[in-house]
Amino acid sequence: MINQATLLARNNRPNDAEPIFQRALESFEDAGDLRGQAIVLGNLADLYRIQGDLAKSIEYFNASIRIREKIGDMRGISLNANRLAHALMDAGRYNESIRAAERSADIARQRGFLDFEMAAVDQLKKVH
Repeated sequence: MINQATLLARNNRPNDAEPIFQRALESFEDAGDLRGQAIVLGNLADLYRIQGDLAKSIEYFNASIRIREKIGDMRGISLNANRLAHALMDAGRYNESIRAAERSADIARQRGFLDFEMAAVDQLKKVH
């Protein structure tokens, strides 16, 4: 279900992708699958960012991060903090964007997630 929605979103069909992501989120909630919920929330946040609904995007990224904190998914926190930084920058919330990108970079550096660290550093360059 998630793969189908992701393909639709990538093929410029966000209106078709959103209800599929929402059904997936409901399924994961019903099953008590926190990791699945966090993944879908991050995907929805990306979708809302693409659609220009930055407030909703930021809300969903934060929800994904909270779940990932709860389950100790440091890689997911780093990934979503950087994606949140992009949404915050798009919204003109530069100081918050910097904090989110720094958080992503710090976690990535501490855990050896070099790809995420490089992405976060790139984001910091854009904001400064």
